[in-house]
Amino acid sequence: MPNRRTILIVEDDLSARNYLADALRLGGFSVETVADGLAALQSVSDRRPDAIVLDLDLPLMNGFAVHTALQQNERTKHIPVVVVTGTGLNSPVPVAATMSKPIPPDALVNVIFDALRDVPHQEPDTMRIVLWLCPQCGRVARETSEVGDPMTSEMRKDSAPCAACVAAPTA
Repeated sequence: MPNRRTILIVEDDLSARNYLADALRLGGFSVETVADGLAALQSVSDRRPDAIVLDLDLPLMNGFAVHTALQQNERTKHIPVVVVTGTGLNSPVPVAATMSKPIPPDALVNVIFDALRDVPHQEPDTMRIVLWLCPQCGRVARETSEVGDPMTSEMRKDSAPCAACVAAPTA
């Protein structure tokens, strides 16, 4: 996909990191992941991501310190940061969004799309991604719709089966 936006996920819990990465990849993003705050700053210095998903409770350097370091650097202070936390903590500094775990995959994708709309020199996305768990196979399913269409993530609560399960022959 041309011009894919890169999202850096900073999350120490492997299963949460993989879950967030899978959701964002299904949403059409390129994803990089790291497991601690120091690795996050190294990754950002090597290659500037378009947005960062940042856990607050991290080893080596917590999310608050990572965010402060990003804000103090002219090159990185404009990167949108979405804080994800399981501790109920809110970021004391301005961020694009704060989300409490567990996070529905479509909500994360849509928050990232919204955060990237405010990034200078980026064209707004015209597609909205809707993700949900297929009740038959348990995989994350994906649909796209035009922004402004009545189909939104709130309307995907019907737990419809994914396209693969619909197409599969029944025994």
